[in-house]
Amino acid sequence: MAARIGQHTIRLTHPPCVIAHAGLAGKKEKDGPLGAAFDKTFDDVTFGVPSWEEAEQTLLRTAMELAAKKADLPLSKLDLILAGDLQNQCTASSFAFAGSGVPFCGLYGACSTMALSLSVASLLLDCGACSTAAAATGSHFCTAERQFRKPLEYGGQRTPTAQWTVTGAGAAILAATGKKTDPRITHVHFGTITDLGITDAANMGAAMAPAAAKTIGDFLRDTGTAPQDYDLILTGDLGFVGSELLLELLRRDGLNLAGVHSDTATAGV
Repeated sequence: MAARIGQHTIRLTHPPCVIAHAGLAGKKEKDGPLGAAFDKTFDDVTFGVPSWEEAEQTLLRTAMELAAKKADLPLSKLDLILAGDLQNQCTASSFAFAGSGVPFCGLYGACSTMALSLSVASLLLDCGACSTAAAATGSHFCTAERQFRKPLEYGGQRTPTAQWTVTGAGAAILAATGKKTDPRITHVHFGTITDLGITDAANMGAAMAPAAAKTIGDFLRDTGTAPQDYDLILTGDLGFVGSELLLELLRRDGLNLAGVHSDTATAGV
């Protein structure tokens, strides 16, 4: 049985393996510092379909099919798919996997959906409710702009602190057993909502940094570890502003992440 350590962290008794994964992205991401790390990139971000929303579905479905192919595991053999996206009611994920015949759990965690799907899948595998599961998430810049900001055809001016939502999708296949070399998920930590009153909707890095700092700090205290015990402590989508604020908040808490922290929005820059 999984065991809770401290107030926030769960240590898994039977850590599941990530037996395969796949990442897809669009042209802007291809041209960025992480471009070589994707399995497949696309110059045409319409993907040959008539709407941005359908393009996001195509991304998700393709990422999942590629991950399953790498795992040599037909999608139909999965016990559960856990996935989410940025559209209302997880529309992209729901339609992407509607024809799979596999039980589906839609999750919405916005920027944290990949971590959320991996965490929930890991708990289900650890307790024996599943023997295999897939975790996935995806987004499309054009659907996100229409959903949260202004449609592209509006021609609005972006502020210097505005984030750029990725056009891409990621999928991972998890199993209760795997090879010795497969990565394992050993702990799950669900963060606490932390709001320091940031009101600038375009400055997401500043809005998210306090929750990231509290999550990392709580995890280190629960596990009795220090930042230097890890090769990497990764965050996502904080950007330059949010990353600087994260490090400052943790320094005030007596934690120094210098040399071990990396944010995916600024990686390689």
